[in-house]
Amino acid sequence: MRLFLDCEFNEFQGALISMALVAEDGREFYEAVPCDNPGSWVAQHVIPILQIEPVPLHVFRIRLCRWLSQFESIHVVADWPEDIAHFCSALITAPGCRMSTPPLTMEVFRIDAESNLPHNALADAHGIRVAIAALAATGAAVDQDAVHRGCDAELQEDMGCGRLRLTAQDDGDMCLLVIEDIDQGTGQSAGVEFCASGGKSPKTLQALRDLSRAMREDAALTTALKAKS
Repeated sequence: MRLFLDCEFNEFQGALISMALVAEDGREFYEAVPCDNPGSWVAQHVIPILQIEPVPLHVFRIRLCRWLSQFESIHVVADWPEDIAHFCSALITAPGCRMSTPPLTMEVFRIDAESNLPHNALADAHGIRVAIAALAATGAAVDQDAVHRGCDAELQEDMGCGRLRLTAQDDGDMCLLVIEDIDQGTGQSAGVEFCASGGKSPKTLQALRDLSRAMREDAALTTALKAKS
């Protein structure tokens, strides 16, 4: 499940004030923590429109953990790196301890999303969700939707040692590579490429992006199961 994330924090690289996550299906998480000494800009533009009462950090984490636990797997999408940083920080509960979550991946997708209430985390998260959905609906190439540019998704086959690799190139093209089982052959590979610009197979291109995300989610799940065993 993709979760669209937005955070408000106390000025540049400041402490967390509020966090919102909006799922693809509209389910919401929205909580705030106390901000005892807000900066002047934050005091004017953020605090007055929180629309919720802040709760202690340990309560915030309990509610976040409970909300995340309803999903089988999670792909968090934010439009700014600090939002991801605050989300990751919230998962760390004590030295050497972290919140138990479903398998998760994250990405930063730079998009100028409109918000019904700018600088309110919940409204901004909804804006990101709507903007990315609108891009997909128009058939525009969403280069970072499902994969990061230049990154690979790789998964070993279920019945052998062969591997499937998908690579999103810097120009948005998707390359599919099948790597032979090195125990049974020579380890050779064969690949094909589908183009983002001027390509003849836009639906296949989008399907490969979706497949790449699914492969990374399966890989994360496999890693999590191995860690538990």
